[in-house]
Amino acid sequence: MNQNHSKYAALMLLFTFISPFFAMGGKVFTLARFVGVTATPVFFSGIARDAHENCKDFDSKESLAGSAIDEWGKEKIKRLNVANGESISFVKNAEWVTNGKRIGIPSEEIEMHELIKSGDLIHNQDEKIALHSIFLKHEVGHAVHNDVQARLHHMIAVPFGIEAISFGATKGFRKLCNIQPSPKTFIKAMVRSCFAIGSIAPKTFIGAALVMFLRRQQETQADQYAYENAESRLELEKMVDFLREEEVRELLQVLVNKEKGIRSGSLFSSHPAHGERRALAEKYVVQWDRKHSWDEKRA
Repeated sequence: MNQNHSKYAALMLLFTFISPFFAMGGKVFTLARFVGVTATPVFFSGIARDAHENCKDFDSKESLAGSAIDEWGKEKIKRLNVANGESISFVKNAEWVTNGKRIGIPSEEIEMHELIKSGDLIHNQDEKIALHSIFLKHEVGHAVHNDVQARLHHMIAVPFGIEAISFGATKGFRKLCNIQPSPKTFIKAMVRSCFAIGSIAPKTFIGAALVMFLRRQQETQADQYAYENAESRLELEKMVDFLREEEVRELLQVLVNKEKGIRSGSLFSSHPAHGERRALAEKYVVQWDRKHSWDEKRA
């Protein structure tokens, strides 16, 4: 009897301890709801912080001031009539990229322009210059539209927007179904806590997809800026050829991945598909032909 009484007392003590946490809208559900609401914004804020640090690190790269390609780039920017264009500088980098204030230029293009400066021209250099002139204007387009800062803002605004929509939908659903804001029993608290935590994954997925969609829009806008400011048909032609080659390379990679059982997807690619970009470039080639054909007829 005494042993049973001790077990009963221990059980009651356990329920007394658990009750404040799980019943009557206790702390565990409040904690789960807090984690569910804050996890996605914190995740994207961390990515935004890292991106901001990378932009700052970009300033420490080797400057190309005084080089042939620096002179070439500044002359191109001057022709574009970019506001505060003189503040844009060039640095040595593995690929074409910008942080809004500086533009990174690949080493091969730096060497090519040094050859041009010395008069030691090689075959097809003019075509390469035409292609990389478009690349330069693409990066200038990012700087003109302040895309780097916009990306950071997207990574902050998008998750908070998703949380606001989720909060409104949850509140409306509770009101419609007459559900109490806080669970009244242990089982309900656990189930709703699982939903609160489980919602992190879909909200993060939706947020990432939306951020990538906005990033692609920026890339398309930068492409349009470059094409609209093309100085020759050759620039547009070389871009079409480049994107066609990239499209074939992309297709081959998809086939290789398929052979290896690796799923290929472009949902989280920061750039539109090469086929889409090529189609846009071809559209501007047609516009170029129409415009200059009309100009010749008028002349």
